[in-house]
Amino acid sequence: MAGEVVEPNPQASYTWLKRAAAGDDPRAWLKLGDVYAEGGLGQEADPDRARKTYERARLQLPEQVEARLQALRE
Repeated sequence: MAGEVVEPNPQASYTWLKRAAAGDDPRAWLKLGDVYAEGGLGQEADPDRARKTYERARLQLPEQVEARLQALRE
């Protein structure tokens, strides 16, 4: 299995990212917000959902969250 090449699986990536966020990992909340903002990993772009998701990371990653929220406003 070591060195084995696997095909990308956006749905599996999305599932794992949501699990990490559910464990209150602020970096996961930030990345999940990016997914919603950009419409990645099989998800449609949803700026409102992105804002709510970014807010979950604001306390621990305020600068990164503010930059992303500003980008959504533009």
